Amino acid sequence: WVMSAAGDVVRQVVNDISAFYPKWSPNGTHLGFLCLSGLQEDNCLIPNATGPITSIPINSYTNISSLAPANWRNGRGTAMWDPQTDGRLVFARDSTGAETISKFFTANYDGSNIQALSAPLDAGNGPLQVVGPMDWSSDGSDMVFAAIDLQSYWNLYIMNSDGSNLRALTNGAFYDDAPMFSPDGTQILFGRQETANFTYDLWIINSDGTNEHQITDEAVIQDFDLDALGYDWSPDGTQIVLNGVDDLYGWAQVYVVPSTVTAATYLAQRRLVGRNADAGSWLWEVQPAWRP
Repeated sequence: WVMSAAGDVVRQVVNDISAFYPKWSPNGTHLGFLCLSGLQEDNCLIPNATGPITSIPINSYTNISSLAPANWRNGRGTAMWDPQTDGRLVFARDSTGAETISKFFTANYDGSNIQALSAPLDAGNGPLQVVGPMDWSSDGSDMVFAAIDLQSYWNLYIMNSDGSNLRALTNGAFYDDAPMFSPDGTQILFGRQETANFTYDLWIINSDGTNEHQITDEAVIQDFDLDALGYDWSPDGTQIVLNGVDDLYGWAQVYVVPSTVTAATYLAQRRLVGRNADAGSWLWEVQPAWRP
């Protein structure tokens, strides 16, 4: 759905597939989203979604992933808008052969000019398969993402915006995902699920791979819907908005913490900014976003 900021005009624009994680292009003209058809994850786009909301045609999207070369059609729906080239989308696809390995491509908003951005991804320890959301540094110089290695662990990787200089940021027996650059590009916020006890918390690492540290002490267990959780930096990078677990009922709530928070100070420093549940009801607030 698309709606006005005031909430008084609403328009359904996709109704024949599953659609998740909508993201406007930097100039607010085109709308990209994750699209699912069966078990296949793709990247779809509604071009020129401007003018009156009621004039946006329903199901007028393009499946960008389906336009990739035939031998790179598999993969998860991972994509982001290029901050340096307006109207250009960067997305990952997996090889269709026996060996699963990812490669980044770029495409114009209308699906034209499909080009390879990177070589097949290998940081020196075997093929990598990109998973989950990606992010770009504010100056457009670097991109960060999570990928699965041959040991089936998820770690974070960073590379230059031209697809060169791929290197690992984290390297352990973890499941690291959904990295997000701080506004100044010096730090990366991400989620980590421990393999020993399968608990989930948020961590921060410097973009050069130093000072990796845990910032929450939720220890969310594995049967919690981790895909529903979200977090973001404040525009000035001094605070973080995130999903925490309510002490009383175990509901997902929205909290704000200083970006200097540590696991030891988290519970004392977190500040509830979401709503309180009405009497006799339950509350579930997820995927907070802050940056414009």
